[in-house]
Amino acid sequence: MSSSVVTKFPAPSRNPPPAAGNHSSARVRPLTETDLEPVADLFLQRFRASRRSPRARAEIAACMKALYLDHPMREGDADALVSVDSDGAIGAFCGGVRMNFQFDGRPAKVCVTGTLMASPAPGHAMAAVQILRECRRLDYDLFVTDSANRNSLAICQAINYQVASPDSLEWACVFDPASLALHKVRQRLGAGWLGALKPLARGLDLAAGAALRAAEGATKRSEWRDEAVDAETFVEIAPRFYERYRLRPDFSKPEFLWLIDMAKRRRSAGLLHLRVVYDPSGTPAGAYAAFGAKGDVARVFHAVAAPHAWGRLFDKMRESARERGCIAIHGPLKKAMLAHAYSVRGVFFYYAGGTLAYSARPDIRRAIESGEAMLGGFAGDRWTQLGSDQFG
Repeated sequence: MSSSVVTKFPAPSRNPPPAAGNHSSARVRPLTETDLEPVADLFLQRFRASRRSPRARAEIAACMKALYLDHPMREGDADALVSVDSDGAIGAFCGGVRMNFQFDGRPAKVCVTGTLMASPAPGHAMAAVQILRECRRLDYDLFVTDSANRNSLAICQAINYQVASPDSLEWACVFDPASLALHKVRQRLGAGWLGALKPLARGLDLAAGAALRAAEGATKRSEWRDEAVDAETFVEIAPRFYERYRLRPDFSKPEFLWLIDMAKRRRSAGLLHLRVVYDPSGTPAGAYAAFGAKGDVARVFHAVAAPHAWGRLFDKMRESARERGCIAIHGPLKKAMLAHAYSVRGVFFYYAGGTLAYSARPDIRRAIESGEAMLGGFAGDRWTQLGSDQFG
């Protein structure tokens, strides 16, 4: 990957090979508030070229300030880094957020990394390489990302990152194929006038929907319930299902509520829904967070369950999205739901973004390899506004 290519990319290995070239004229330091506007402008240039405007720049700067400078897990300097050349211009940026974890009951220092971007200006070709070298000098037990693209995946594997499997795959189920096709075309072209075709798409889906439901089979009656809950209830219930993991998030209540509040700010994916699945006795058996209202594609990004309840959770997520009027649903595949997900008709799987991890600790690496680590979700970066919101 060229350093001028913008990508989601995690921090690299702590033992980098010597870098070619002389980078002494540039230095890497933590992000500060005075960097926000130039970094936001770089983000627009690399990710949202058609949206460049003062309003968009201000919105992105505010988003980055909240995410990288004002988050409650921060200790000392920001974990996000910038590379600054000898003229004071920003040559590269790498997002990073400290998150509290536990490993075998003890605190673990984890950095969730996100957007890496380098300036295309002359002299900045190696800025991304330099910033990645400095990232690995940070004092963390684990670096993790859940949104690496294929280029990032190849490079990270070459420097001993682990691919968390099957978390790097997404499962998906389509309810209204014509509406979904129209939705994707509107997204790709940015053509609002295509909304006039919605009635036609709905008509086609009436016929297609019957065929899809027949292929999936009749929904089994169940006394399990899937209910919407408020943030306070979600924060109280969801962590119960983390206990079986050796490596797991350890958010305080204020931290978890802050993460939920930040996720609610995302506009492009629809409303945020916090839901709990209850077994027939009324005991919470699973919890999940998903974006998407009526007419949207539901996007599950955080899902946890008791060991016996993953199959029920998988079914309820799909049923509830269909009942809300969503046209499709997708979410990250988890090892515990594999056996059930593979057996459900109408569900398919694809690569959406890599969940990659690096740790110098062999015990943490083994926990990830054996599926004893809970990664992604709120302890990831797919839910942030920087992923897909059209600022400005």
